[in-house]
Amino acid sequence: MAVTLKDISKLSGVATSTVSYILAGKGNEMKISMETQERVRRIAQVHHYRANLLAKSLRRRTTRTIGVVMNDLSSSWANEIMIGVNDVLLPAGYQPLLGITMFGQKREEKLINAFLELQVEGVLVQPVATSGDFYRRLPGMTETPVIFIGDALEGVEVKSFMLDPEWAGREQINLLYRHGHRRIACVTVDYESVQSRGRREGALKRIAELNLDMPKEYLCVTRVMSPEADHGIARQLLALPKPPTAIAVFCDIIAFQILGALREAGRPDIAVIGCGDLPESSSELISLSTIGEPREDIGRQAAAYLLKCVSGLSLSDLRPTLLHGKVQERKSTNWKGVFQCCDG
Repeated sequence: MAVTLKDISKLSGVATSTVSYILAGKGNEMKISMETQERVRRIAQVHHYRANLLAKSLRRRTTRTIGVVMNDLSSSWANEIMIGVNDVLLPAGYQPLLGITMFGQKREEKLINAFLELQVEGVLVQPVATSGDFYRRLPGMTETPVIFIGDALEGVEVKSFMLDPEWAGREQINLLYRHGHRRIACVTVDYESVQSRGRREGALKRIAELNLDMPKEYLCVTRVMSPEADHGIARQLLALPKPPTAIAVFCDIIAFQILGALREAGRPDIAVIGCGDLPESSSELISLSTIGEPREDIGRQAAAYLLKCVSGLSLSDLRPTLLHGKVQERKSTNWKGVFQCCDG
């Protein structure tokens, strides 16, 4: 038989309302002593208490659920975002409902619509780059607040929390320039989002400010999730009469492939820098210099803002919240094998 709030109240010797406040994460707000809070939580844990979310929802006419839509769960990106999201949602008494798009636009639309039918109180979305039209229609379909995490879409008025893309692109070039590189190629992706455009523009602006040559052959476009295309770009750059001495890459996953192709070709001397700082980047085998992305902080800030919207905050300020990470310098930009001639 399921343990109820009344059972916990009898076992702990405090009022049912006090138990309710503590288990809803409102103990400090209601100025309940830490000793009492710990006693109630311990008893609830020992007796395997589980809140009846459905009953609460019926009483409050709320679901206390938040939809979370991610492109993929196979990398640490989504896992770290979810750590931040859960840090905010769970103590506030909200349950995340997770959906995966696998980068599919139609799947993303179906997930959003399904969450809205379930009457979630808000949605956090890592948007698919081609979904702009859907989000432009969305305000006419629902008043449920929607927040983007990790990226934003051009011409879509949705609040977003993400790495500052122009800053990231500029910092990639700054690191390479400090190491003496003057022939720098840039590898971007074949879709337009605020992140892809911003990182590319940040890098190219900094290259122009430094008066570096940027032949059109140095600006390369690859396909998402296509190691064959990434290896082809590395071979293409190496075949140029004047190959670059360094390559700034849109994201770590693509940078892994570029770096591997260069090493296979016997050219580990060509510096590579990624963006994102995935856990694999710091491994001894890869050791990729990269621009860190504060993923847990992005998740926390986005979830906290969404809960404010759920509580009635107006979504009038739609400017993106841009965060900075750490520049991580590793062996991929500091190879010690041979001297790099970076001028002529």
